[in-house]
Amino acid sequence: MASPRIRIVGAYAGETGDVVVEGICPPPCKTMDEYRTWFKNNDSLRKVLMYEPRGRPTMFVNVVLPPPISTEKADYGLIIMESSCKEYPKLSGSNVMCVVTVLRETGRIPQGSLEDPDDPKSLYKQAVKIATAARSRPITAYAHCDRYGRCVGASFDNVPSYFHKRYDGVELPDPNPDPDSTPNTVKVSVDVAYGGLVCAFVDTRAVLHRSLQKEDAVKLAKQGKVWRDKINQIVDPEKQVDIVIVYDDEDHPDINDKISASTMMTILPSQVIDRGPCGTCTSARMAVLEKYGQLGHSFENRHILDPKNNKFIGTITEGSPSVDGGIYTTIRGRAYITGYREVVVDPEDPNPEGFRLNDIWPDAGDPCQD
Repeated sequence: MASPRIRIVGAYAGETGDVVVEGICPPPCKTMDEYRTWFKNNDSLRKVLMYEPRGRPTMFVNVVLPPPISTEKADYGLIIMESSCKEYPKLSGSNVMCVVTVLRETGRIPQGSLEDPDDPKSLYKQAVKIATAARSRPITAYAHCDRYGRCVGASFDNVPSYFHKRYDGVELPDPNPDPDSTPNTVKVSVDVAYGGLVCAFVDTRAVLHRSLQKEDAVKLAKQGKVWRDKINQIVDPEKQVDIVIVYDDEDHPDINDKISASTMMTILPSQVIDRGPCGTCTSARMAVLEKYGQLGHSFENRHILDPKNNKFIGTITEGSPSVDGGIYTTIRGRAYITGYREVVVDPEDPNPEGFRLNDIWPDAGDPCQD
C-alpha cells in the first residue's frame, strides 16, 4: 500500500488538514465509495499517519489519488481521514480547501486566469474537479491566486444541500447539570439538514441559556457523541446524523430579519471540537435558513476560536439549477501551508501503527476507534 516514504504537505483551514501528495498506491477500486470502504477496512495507514508519535487527536489527513475509472472528468480523488475516529468523512469543506491550496502551492494545478480582467485587483482563479464519496459526480473547487501565483483563497461548489426536518422537544443531557435536580436533561428543538454530511443544529441558548464562548469547548465536546446518539434515536433511519453543531446567531440578524452570520461550534463524534468553521455545516445551515426565509445574500459561519479570521462565507452558487427542496451553495475560505515532511516506518519499530492513551485520546474501547 505504501512506499518507504510518504510525502505530506501540512495545511490547515481552521482545522488541520494535511495532504498526502506522494507515496500511496491507489487500491484497485472502481468508485469513490469503494475507495473509502477499502481504506476503512485497511485502516493501518490512518493509524501510521495520525496516531502518536506522528499525529494527534485533532487533525485530518487527506489522501489525494487518481480518480477511479467510474468518475468522469475528475482531476483527483480524495479520501479524508480523521485521527480520533474511524469514520472517513465523505466530504469536508475545510479539507477540500486544504487540498486545493496544496495542489496550487506545489504546482500541481496552474495559476488560472483572471476572474475579472477589467479589475486591477482581480485574483486569478483555477478550477479543479475532485471526486469524493459524497456523490457520483466530482465537486468543483477553486484556487484563488494573487498575481504572484500564491494561493490566497479557496472555494468549492458544494453538493446540493437540503433541510430535512425540525424535531421539537428533544431531550438531551444537560451540559450544565444541577446535582440537586433529576433528570438532568434539557428539551430543545433540533434542525436536521444535509450539506455533504447530515448535520443536527442545536441553539446555544437553549442548552447553555447564554451566548457561546470558547470555554464551552470541554463540556460540549463531552456531549457530542451522546447527543448525536440521542438524536439518531428519533431521526428517520435514512437521515442519521453525522455531526452535531451548536450555533449562536441571535446577535446577528440584519434589518430585514435575515441571518447573515452565525457563531458555531461543531462537535465531532470523537468527542473533540472541530477547529474550523466546517464547510459542509455551512451549507447545511444555509439550507435551514433558506427553509425559514432567513437566508440573506451571503452567510458567514464564524468559529468561536477566532470569529474575525476563522470563518467561511457561503453564497448561493451563481447559475446553479433549481433543486427540489434544496439549494446549491459555494463555500469560500482560506487554507495555509504549515510545512513539508516525509513519513517513514522503521522496520524495527515495535509500534509501527503508532499508539494512543486515553488521557488525550477518546476511550480505546470506543468502537468508533478500532
